[in-house]
Amino acid sequence: MRKPSPADFQLSETTLDEAKRIRRVLVILALAWTVIGFSVGAHIGKEAWPLIVLTVPPYGPFIFYYAAKATARFLLPTFGRAVAYEAAVQRYEQWWTRTQSSFWSSLSGRAFEVELANLYCRLGFNARVTSQDTDKGVDIWIVKNGHRIPIQCKAHRRPVTPGAVRELYGTMQHFGAPAGILASVSGFTRGVSEYAAGKGIELVDLSTIISLQRRLE
Repeated sequence: MRKPSPADFQLSETTLDEAKRIRRVLVILALAWTVIGFSVGAHIGKEAWPLIVLTVPPYGPFIFYYAAKATARFLLPTFGRAVAYEAAVQRYEQWWTRTQSSFWSSLSGRAFEVELANLYCRLGFNARVTSQDTDKGVDIWIVKNGHRIPIQCKAHRRPVTPGAVRELYGTMQHFGAPAGILASVSGFTRGVSEYAAGKGIELVDLSTIISLQRRLE
């Protein structure tokens, strides 16, 4: 994936600066909208509750800001392109961050499960993180080739040992799953691949995760 440039959206540094100024004006107007709502509400009383709902934080300023932003994008094509450019840059940065081993290695156990499930979803799979209280040895369920496949995630700082594979294989037998996935950010010891051979278990290490992320280019 290539990082977007202003030229891709027919923008210059000058138009980007103008877009920033427009955004600042919209923020100021949203805050002013809130102040006006409070002032009018204080004078009118309970009858002004519709106005108060549309002006008080946190919803009032956000409603006004995004409505005004949508209007500005419609009336000012250059501003609309600037907003689209910034969104494209944000998507690129999110993608790029997830191609770095430091990102995955820094995740907690639960965060690793959520990020891996999101990755599989973006790749087109139906993936769901399980509840921590009732996971029964499964961190993520994924539908692959028409079958529900359990995934166990290991965010350990050391390579995973054969014990984790035996645990996953027992989980597969319990649920009658034809295959399983064991994901580890720190890799696996030699005995893991030997035990997993012929059991329908896919071993997903950090390099595999990054390779999957790069497919989203």
